Amino acid sequence: MACGCVHTVDLTRPYLDGGVPYNFGQYDRNFFRWLARNKARVDVLADDDLNRITTGAELRHLYRMVVFESHGEYVTSHMFDITQQYRNLGGHLAFLSANDFFREVVLSGHSMTLIARFRDLGRPESGLMGAQYVDWYHNRYPSRAYRVLRGDRVPWLFAGTGLKDGSLIPGYFGIEIDGTTATSPPGTTVVATIADIFPGETADMTYYTTAAGAEVFDAGTINFGGAADNAYVARMLRNLWTHMSGAMSSSPKPTSRRGGGSG
Repeated sequence: MACGCVHTVDLTRPYLDGGVPYNFGQYDRNFFRWLARNKARVDVLADDDLNRITTGAELRHLYRMVVFESHGEYVTSHMFDITQQYRNLGGHLAFLSANDFFREVVLSGHSMTLIARFRDLGRPESGLMGAQYVDWYHNRYPSRAYRVLRGDRVPWLFAGTGLKDGSLIPGYFGIEIDGTTATSPPGTTVVATIADIFPGETADMTYYTTAAGAEVFDAGTINFGGAADNAYVARMLRNLWTHMSGAMSSSPKPTSRRGGGSG
């Protein structure tokens, strides 16, 4: 969601609320607590850190897995480029929020300017993520449970949860959703959905692999990572982390990028 009224922002402006990022308590805090409880070895990168990485090959050399955990709506074309290159070189990606890689921005000095939606620039984000932003709740529609669809395709993801095809994953999963499109990579599997969460619109949790060995997961809702205090989600996150990184304490370390978009 966006008001359409501001296209350039001053990056030197102070945060409200004593410097706590917007929606940190809802989208981030539980995930970071989950990392601490599981003693996960992780580097946390800001957008500036990713923009300083020159190529996807450099990112692939550093990390086996990159996690975009919280609503990274606004990114530079360079970030899109190196993430796509990283995937093409076999790097694993996990998107724990909806509405990632949605809008291109340009950084100049201490300002950031909105350009356009990537899909309108010929780079639909579903081609990278497996699904892409569909809609938001318009301050009207309540959150609902996921329903597992193709647990047989990713048995490792649901291991130890007791979930199977048809099972519900209860919880609060936020106000924005992703869905598959014609540009989702071949073989993209919808492993769980929240059907008709908004009238005629469905949230898709997706997973796909590439010939280079990359594995890509998209939760399909904005608050999946933020729901890490939910027992089902906590176990699924552990399964995802273990599967994609090799182990909770494996090396090279996974990295988590804290999202910057507020919608």
